[in-house]
Amino acid sequence: MLSRIHKNKILLVSGVGDTFFSTKSRKQLTFGFELGQKVTDHIATNIEDYYGVVNLTTPTEYWSEVKPFEPVKDSRLINVVLNSNKLLDISNEISLKNVEKETLLFNGNDLDFLLPSKDYEIHICGVDMNGIYQNIIQTLLEKDYSVYLYSDMIKRYRETEPFIRSIRNRNFEYCSSKLALA
Repeated sequence: MLSRIHKNKILLVSGVGDTFFSTKSRKQLTFGFELGQKVTDHIATNIEDYYGVVNLTTPTEYWSEVKPFEPVKDSRLINVVLNSNKLLDISNEISLKNVEKETLLFNGNDLDFLLPSKDYEIHICGVDMNGIYQNIIQTLLEKDYSVYLYSDMIKRYRETEPFIRSIRNRNFEYCSSKLALA
């Protein structure tokens, strides 16, 4: 378990929307409904444990049947649309709403500016879309974030598993969501 210096927790949720989790989708994952429900229930039950939630998604994702972010206040939801295969990339689009409900737009290089590692730790769950977790974890660790990957709430890309098991970094924990929030 990582040493606990009090930092605000950010839940990074990747790929949880209708594309992989809707019962009507042709791309529905095996056990997708169960994982989607588990993530949705986790957010609803533990929303007060997180300072904010990052919705990491693709440009074609939609949320008509699967709605994991309903319990999240607009001012605590950061949407990151991946237009590349990297977490921090100028072509990615970041949007969030301020307390006046105005939408603020940033490029993908600004995520670590908005959420500095000295103030935030990142908790990850959802779908490892095309192996993006490897880049996400490497990038966050290089930026000196504490990173928790929830073993009980992810769908890993096959090639990512050996990478996860090989990480030897004091700022990384591969554990259940329950353990990470304890």
